[in-house]
Amino acid sequence: MSHKGTAVITGADTAIGTAFAHRLAQRGYDLILIAADRPRLMTLAATLTDSSGRSIEVLNADLAVSAEVVRIEGVLSQDASITLLINHHDITEAHEIGATIALGVTAPVCLSYALANGFVKRDIGTVINLVPVFEASSGAAIESASSAFLLSLSDTLQQRFNNVAVRVQAVLYAGLPPIRYQSAVAIVDAALEDFDSGVAISLPTFAHRVAWNAFVAARLELFSGVGGGSSIVAPTHLLH
Repeated sequence: MSHKGTAVITGADTAIGTAFAHRLAQRGYDLILIAADRPRLMTLAATLTDSSGRSIEVLNADLAVSAEVVRIEGVLSQDASITLLINHHDITEAHEIGATIALGVTAPVCLSYALANGFVKRDIGTVINLVPVFEASSGAAIESASSAFLLSLSDTLQQRFNNVAVRVQAVLYAGLPPIRYQSAVAIVDAALEDFDSGVAISLPTFAHRVAWNAFVAARLELFSGVGGGSSIVAPTHLLH
């Protein structure tokens, strides 16, 4: 099996993070596992070392804390072996607003850009953002806003790296109820299959992909009109 470099997985102590760790080790990646739960990380690292023989490094960090994000940025930006970043955290309503924003917005941005320059210089690298989707009736307003940002970030990075050999993928999955391991394995397997096929947005079903394509076309048409400086005329009934 060829060595594919090192994959960084944030939220590695979650079901999806653990599933990615197993699958990527099987694919020939060394791993850097990042999460706040050190005992779970150490147990996972030992299991992966025994089963795959890959090099597994554990970085214990709470990425809801800005100083910890800065520390991890510094470590990762110096590692030229890194070829893949998995941005993932289980964000729930149990998190305070500040932690939700830190995990869903600040950490993914900081870590993506910390590695992006190296990816571009080496002409290889991938960022995969896990994007939980919440129903409008769930009441998860801040969580939904964070997911919308992460999806927009993925799109922006895709456009920025369009002319270099750096890939960005967004993986959409149901944010509720909490993901169990077997469901996480299914999400990860589908995401990696889409990744192998060059798909930038991984969605649960073909029907969702059709709806997504229609949404993207409508959004581009709207943004093209607004961004192009078209005059906005207020409806007559709003002028009186």
